[in-house]
Amino acid sequence: MRESEMLEPVKVYFDSLGFEPLEEYRIIGKRIDLLCVCRKNHKVVAIELKLRDWKGGLRQCIQNASFSNQAYLAMWHTHLDNVPEDLLSNHGIGLITVNDKGVAVVLEARKRQFDAISIVRLAEDTRLSESRKWQPVL
Repeated sequence: MRESEMLEPVKVYFDSLGFEPLEEYRIIGKRIDLLCVCRKNHKVVAIELKLRDWKGGLRQCIQNASFSNQAYLAMWHTHLDNVPEDLLSNHGIGLITVNDKGVAVVLEARKRQFDAISIVRLAEDTRLSESRKWQPVL
């Protein structure tokens, strides 16, 4: 199993919730494994995918929270027991489990006030965003 193999079920899940999933999204020098944008309600969710390294994933999620309304750590199901949910909860980070059958939210991320319009504008500014795959339309 590789992190890249975890990506598709997580994308499908957020797509089913009305989000547009953006892979390997780069903004202001940071790479987010999956940035999900809902144009309807201007919500942004950042997801970091990790097989085992929950500590590294938590660090990335804390950074990603600056660019999103919610931030999640998505872990492969066999390594979920190692993740201290109370620590994630203290930082407002949610937890998603991924297995062969799909995904499930184990711990809901804290909803943050975030000006999603700002992230869209940052994404449009190619001087700040290295990703040119997605062109937001408001």
